[in-house]
Amino acid sequence: MGRATLQGMIEQATFAQALAWHIQGNLYPPPPSYMVDVARQAIEACNAGDITLEIELPEGTLYRGRDFARPYEIVEAFHLEAFLDESDDEYASLSDTDWED
Repeated sequence: MGRATLQGMIEQATFAQALAWHIQGNLYPPPPSYMVDVARQAIEACNAGDITLEIELPEGTLYRGRDFARPYEIVEAFHLEAFLDESDDEYASLSDTDWED
């Protein structure tokens, strides 16, 4: 399963179905199902251009020792690039140094 399979799923299913399938079936090891909402928030924030938003993680979940993660961190960790708007050139053109805290 790869990007082509994911793209087909996005085209044939609802956003919620495609996202849940990707998180639970296309990543190994699969993240817990409660991370689907976190992934949705990250996609929405990136598509809105707000890549520095602090997305609160579920209780007991940490990312690099923090109880929040930035949208771009979540997109990268869960390979969510296919869910981003194609016109989101700002996200695609940023380098790692542009995303430092």
